[in-house]
Amino acid sequence: MADIQTLEIGLNVQLIPVEETLKLEQELDTYPAPANGGADCVGNATETRPCNDNDCPEFSLIDLNGDNVGDGTPGLLISNGGTVCDDEFSTNSADAICRKMGYIGQMSWTHGQKWDIQLGLNITLNNVACSSDEWSSCSFSFEHNCIHSEDVFLQCETDRLVNGSYTDFGDWSECSASCGGGTQTRTRT
Repeated sequence: MADIQTLEIGLNVQLIPVEETLKLEQELDTYPAPANGGADCVGNATETRPCNDNDCPEFSLIDLNGDNVGDGTPGLLISNGGTVCDDEFSTNSADAICRKMGYIGQMSWTHGQKWDIQLGLNITLNNVACSSDEWSSCSFSFEHNCIHSEDVFLQCETDRLVNGSYTDFGDWSECSASCGGGTQTRTRT
């Protein structure tokens, strides 16, 4: 049975589950307190709305035929089906994108209009500026003022990032108490 808390409302007394009273208290906390003898404000003091609802960039590298290329092979950088412009692009940008694709970093990057396939693609990402080799440090724009001679070509390291993983749990330890409720632990590395 849920914990019950008494909440007095006028002369009536109603029993309300604790979770509901906490929710009511949180709702009441969103209204600002009156000041200088003023009446309680009506409505919330804060509004929210969605923003930046564009798809986040996803990356791949393709060859002159549009086929995906793997590690160690230079390729045209593709983001969400289009090319990436070199405005503000740097070694940090190249490293961050390679790492986002699962590689340990970049070997090299360049730009140019080298392949006919580029002309059939839209430019979908611009101003990729990164302060480190982590994608979370990057800013970018979906708007551009670029031409395909500014498309980025990228070559990622051959080694991939390897995520850590635990071993299986070991045996349980002896109980910490012989009666009255103890605990046991087990670890993994």
